[in-house]
Amino acid sequence: MMLTILLFLFLISLCVFLSIMYREPRTLWSGFSFFWVLLFLGLLIIGYLMKYSQWIVEHQGLYLALIILLIIAMILLFMFPVLVILTFFVEGIKLIRHEGFRFSNILSLLFSIGLFVYLFGFPIFFGLQQNPYLTILYGIVSTCVVYGLSVFTIFCFSAMLNLVHFTKRKNLDTIIVLGSGILGKKITPLLKGRVDAGIELLKKNQKRS
Repeated sequence: MMLTILLFLFLISLCVFLSIMYREPRTLWSGFSFFWVLLFLGLLIIGYLMKYSQWIVEHQGLYLALIILLIIAMILLFMFPVLVILTFFVEGIKLIRHEGFRFSNILSLLFSIGLFVYLFGFPIFFGLQQNPYLTILYGIVSTCVVYGLSVFTIFCFSAMLNLVHFTKRKNLDTIIVLGSGILGKKITPLLKGRVDAGIELLKKNQKRS
């Protein structure tokens, strides 16, 4: 019964996701719906593994393969926070070098430092289990971090899915290139990339009257 419900929820979320991607992929709803597709798919896979666990154990090759996949998944899960911190730190440094030192350009760097302090510094230096007030504070901060990372994940999903188009981007009425900061009289790599993308779209829409 539970597997039937999970399958039903997965199919509904998949249909909603595909509908959003077909109609308007340039929205946060694409990332939000994709998140639920992955969630229900994961729960469905776990449910089937539990249901057929005895059959899987009897087939040593399949059982060994699943154990290896589980170990890899655990390693990736453990490494994920470290990779996030390193990615934001490196990208923050690159952004400052390419776009200049502005408050908006140091947010990635600040986020990586804050996440490092939250995951490693706070528990080590403040001894959470010895101070109940700090434990409560850590719990509140953890809730905010989980919420922020969830929003960030949905935003990243939406940004990646925005690159997927089921229809060709032709016969456009308007092409808008978003602005960005400049370094003196020189355009930044970010702005150059946007201008180049706009030029490519313009070339594909030259026959538009």
